[in-house]
Amino acid sequence: MIGKNYYPLLFITKLRNLFYKAN
Repeated sequence: MIGKNYYPLLFITKLRNLFYKAN
């Protein structure tokens, strides 16, 4: 059950990191 909450969080973190790198 942890995977369902973990993966979306990981995806959001990855996207946020990309945004920070872009700026």
